[in-house]
Amino acid sequence: MRKVKSRLALLLAVIMIAGSLQLPVFAVRRSGAGIPSGASAEAGVEDPGQITETELLDLVPDSAGTGGTEPQDPVDTTWTVIFDANGGTFPGGETQISLDVEKGLAVQFNSEPLTTADRYFAGWKTQDGTLINDAYSFVPENDITLYAFWKDKKKVENISLNHHELTMSVGKTAALSATVLPEDAYDRSFTWKSGNPGVAAVNNNGKVTAAAKGTAVIKAAANDGSGVFAECKITVRQPVTSLTLNKTSLTVNRGATATLTATVGPSNADNKKVKWTTSNSSVATVSSTGAVKGVKKGTATITATAADGSGKKAACTVTVKQPVTSVKLNKTTLTIDAKKTATLTATVGPSNANNKNVKWTTSNKSVATVTSDGKVKAIKKGTATITATARDGSGKKATCKVTVKQPVTSLTLDKTDLKLKIGKKSTLKATVKPANANNKDVEWTTSNKSVATVTSDGKVKGIKYGTATITATARDGSGKKATCKVAVIRMVTKIMLKAPKRQLKIKDTEKIIVTVSPGNAYDKRVEWTTSDKKIATVDAYGLVRGIKAGTVTITATAKDGSGTKASCTILVTK
Repeated sequence: MRKVKSRLALLLAVIMIAGSLQLPVFAVRRSGAGIPSGASAEAGVEDPGQITETELLDLVPDSAGTGGTEPQDPVDTTWTVIFDANGGTFPGGETQISLDVEKGLAVQFNSEPLTTADRYFAGWKTQDGTLINDAYSFVPENDITLYAFWKDKKKVENISLNHHELTMSVGKTAALSATVLPEDAYDRSFTWKSGNPGVAAVNNNGKVTAAAKGTAVIKAAANDGSGVFAECKITVRQPVTSLTLNKTSLTVNRGATATLTATVGPSNADNKKVKWTTSNSSVATVSSTGAVKGVKKGTATITATAADGSGKKAACTVTVKQPVTSVKLNKTTLTIDAKKTATLTATVGPSNANNKNVKWTTSNKSVATVTSDGKVKAIKKGTATITATARDGSGKKATCKVTVKQPVTSLTLDKTDLKLKIGKKSTLKATVKPANANNKDVEWTTSNKSVATVTSDGKVKGIKYGTATITATARDGSGKKATCKVAVIRMVTKIMLKAPKRQLKIKDTEKIIVTVSPGNAYDKRVEWTTSDKKIATVDAYGLVRGIKAGTVTITATAKDGSGTKASCTILVTK
C-alpha cells in the first residue's frame, strides 16, 4: 500500500484564506501516481513540487466546506482514506492505495477505470456496502476504507434486426436497425458487414446501398466476443431505367385500332412488364397489350408505366377522327349530250366527319371528264363511270353512270311552204343529222291547230281557213328545229240556229234549222249536242225530242274543225 501526505503550505494558505472569508472550499485534483484512479484530494500531497499551476487553478467547489474556521495543522487534522481495488488493480498495478486527506476537505471521485479480467469498475463502496459513486464529492469524517465495486461483464444474448429480408432496386438505399439484448450487457456495440458488398454494401450506421443485381447477406455481429449476430438477406433487382414507345402521337379513326409498342431498358431488368392506361376512355381505350381503339372523335393520352415500381413511363397523344361512313351522289345515272356539262353533288356523312372532302375520278376520260368540284363534261358518245371517293382513307365512295349522247346538229324539212284545203292532209319529211345522233326523233307541233294540225309522224291537216306554222323539233334536247308555213282554205265562220218553237211537250219533236257562213265554206256540216239528254235529245239532223220537263241547250258545232258553233234553249213541258 502506498501512502500520500499533503505538506504544501501554499495550498493550505489558500484553503485557510477561503475559510476565513467564508468562501467555498475547493478540492484540488492531483495528478500523479500517488492519487488512486477515481479519487483526488485537497491536501496530502507527498511532493509539493508535483502540484502544477494548472492544478491550483482547477479548483472544484466543495459543498461540504467549513468556511470561517481557523486552519488546522495538516498532520494533526487529516483522515486516512484507503482505496482497496477489491480484487482488481490500479493503473500502476497496485491493489490498495492510502491517502491522507485534511479534515473538512473533499475527495472527488472520477470514473477512470480500474481493471479486472472479467468484470468492470462500477464505483466505490464502504465496508457496509454503501455505494460512493462518482456523481458527487466525498468528504471523509473519519479514517475509512473504500472498496472497489465490480460488476460482471454481461454478454450480448440476442440481436434482432428490423428486417430479415429486403428487396431493393439498384441505386436505392435502405436503413437497417438492430436491437441488442439484454439492455444491461456490458458491451452492446456491434459491427455491420456485407457478405457481398459488390451487390449490397452497408455502412457503420446500417445504411444499405444496392450496387448491382444479385443477393447479399448483411450481418450485425456483437463486438463483445459472444458470437451473437443477426442477418438480413438483401435481394437487389435491376429496375427499369428507360421506357419508350414506338410512337409519341397517333391518329386513329373511330372504331379502328392501332397497336403501340413499348421498349423497356435495360435488357436485364427484372420486370419488363408495363401497365397501359388512357386519360379518356370515352375517346380512346387501350388493352393490356397496347392495342388502342378509337371510341369517338377527340384526343386522349395513352400512357405506358413500368410495372416494377420504378416510375418510368412514356406517353402517346392519340387523336381519334370521325371517318366518313357514307358518300351519296345526287344522281346515280346521268345522260348528257356531247360537249355539254352537268354537275354532280356528293353528300358525305356523318356531319361531324373530320375530312368530308372527296376525290372525283372518271373511268373513261375520252367519253366524260370530271373536275375536282364534280362538274362533268361530255366529250363524245359513250358511257363512263364517275366516282366520288372520300379522301379520309375510309374507302367510302359513290358512283354515277354517265351516258354521253351524240346530239342532233341539224334538222331540215322537205317543204317550207304548204297549202291545204280544209280537211285535206299532207305529210312533211324531216331530215336529222348527224347520222350517229343518239336520238333522231322529232316532235311535230302546229302554231295554230285550229287552222292546221300535225301528227307525230309529220302528217299535216288543214282545218280551217288561215295559216299555221308546223315545227319539227329534235327530241334529243339539242334544240334543233325546222318549220313549214301552212295555208288552209275557207272554213265555217258563223252558224245560225232557228227553232220555230222554243217550247215543246214531252215526246214532241221539233227540227232546228241551221245556217252556215260563209256560203262557200268547204265543209258546212255541223255536229248537234244537247246539254242534258234526260230532258231532250237531238239527232244528227237537228231534230229535238222532249224527254222530260225542263230546260236544255242544243248546240250545233261546225265539223270542219273551225270550232264554229251556235246554241239555242228549248223548254220541255208536260
